[in-house]
Amino acid sequence: MPAERVSKAFKDISASFQINPLNNDLIGILNANAIARSIRNLVFTSRGDVPFNPVLGSRVNEILFDPMDQITSTALKEEIEDTINNFEPRVKLIEVQVNPDYEGN
Repeated sequence: MPAERVSKAFKDISASFQINPLNNDLIGILNANAIARSIRNLVFTSRGDVPFNPVLGSRVNEILFDPMDQITSTALKEEIEDTINNFEPRVKLIEVQVNPDYEGN
């Protein structure tokens, strides 16, 4: 009996909403690109923006406009880590790097 291969594919639609000329369907994004898009959407969605799910999202947009110092960069890093760990189960987070620009705030 052959070994059974278990593989999950992740698919999402492109945010550009462009039409595929071959099948007149929306263009899709697959696997790593779909997960990366999901993470980006989670990080840049403010808490309270999603109806009936007030905890979905992050406070990154709020933190970005604070004066940039070590405390702000640490808060930004922790917020991104918490958001990914809490809302994206397809990802095993290894590290988040925040490179603050103290001079440019």
